[in-house]
Amino acid sequence: MSVDIQYDQDVAVVSMQGKLMGGPETRLCGQALQNLIKKGVRKITIDMSGVDWLNSGGMGMLMAAYNRLRKEGGTLCLSGTTPGTRRLLTLTKLNTIFRCYDTAEQAIFSLHSGSGVTGTF
Repeated sequence: MSVDIQYDQDVAVVSMQGKLMGGPETRLCGQALQNLIKKGVRKITIDMSGVDWLNSGGMGMLMAAYNRLRKEGGTLCLSGTTPGTRRLLTLTKLNTIFRCYDTAEQAIFSLHSGSGVTGTF
């Protein structure tokens, strides 16, 4: 699992590569998100186009970051989800919690504009 963080003005784009299956790798990703929030970042999109697998441990990490950021008045959304990840988010109804976008660019645009327009699923 690797994490890359880029910025587009006040939006942090967190690109994840690999598997979010719990364990040390998922904790590392969660810690990276928590560190952004501690630094005062309030708009985050997680680019999941490189995430091969996601299980309950990974979903728990995403929910923890989402809840923490909401408490701080921020917004976290997902972008670039693969068909398998979309299916899992839909089955668990997490697609009703996370704003999801096809691309990181769409998520960035929405976060900049504050439109809250959701993605395609």
